[in-house]
Amino acid sequence: MITRPVIRHDMTVVPPHKTRDDKYYIGFFDGDKLIAMLDLITKYPDEITAWVGLFMVDSQYQGKGIGTEIFSDIMSALKKSGFKQIELAYAKGNKQSEHFWEKNGFFKTGNEAEEPGYTAIVMGRLL
Repeated sequence: MITRPVIRHDMTVVPPHKTRDDKYYIGFFDGDKLIAMLDLITKYPDEITAWVGLFMVDSQYQGKGIGTEIFSDIMSALKKSGFKQIELAYAKGNKQSEHFWEKNGFFKTGNEAEEPGYTAIVMGRLL
């Protein structure tokens, strides 16, 4: 379950050999209302890849194309910055996440990781 303490912790955690300078925690707003958030790590797991740790859209804004629009802009900016691909993982069985990422051109890499309480399915796409 995602809670404030979990998010606060997530804002500071980075993979091995990365620093907080490589991590971006970005909020997207509709006026004063936070409608989406993105946790992005650059140059991970390699120099040409950006890793999405988390992307969430407020439930009131889901199904309206906003998530796709935001992510399209993110991918465009990453490509302009020289990144060649983007990767992420979702919890196995989360059909909503799987559908969203497939709809946005991501494919399963075949890599899976056992995490506490779930299996992470890795997806990626070229930019």
